[in-house]
Amino acid sequence: MKNKISTLVMAIVVGGCMLSAGVTKSHACGNYVSSSQCHNYSYQYKWITVNEPRRVAYTKHVVRYYQCGTPYIAKVTCYKTIYVAVRKRIRIYR
Repeated sequence: MKNKISTLVMAIVVGGCMLSAGVTKSHACGNYVSSSQCHNYSYQYKWITVNEPRRVAYTKHVVRYYQCGTPYIAKVTCYKTIYVAVRKRIRIYR
């Protein structure tokens, strides 16, 4: 009985050491495949040009009228949306 308990404790300690070292179950069984090889994704970076909207303020002169009907010129700030070409780096998986 004491021999079975010591064997069980030894198995738990060895299994914990293997998991903490980053070794997968297949390595413990003798296949020797590391965890980094199981999920080795291949990718590369590529530069692309994307048009992004930007809101730009501009002033224009408009004719307004006083209450008596006399016209005057006033500056008004308006906004317009323009599209600007922006280079971005994206990741492409193979």
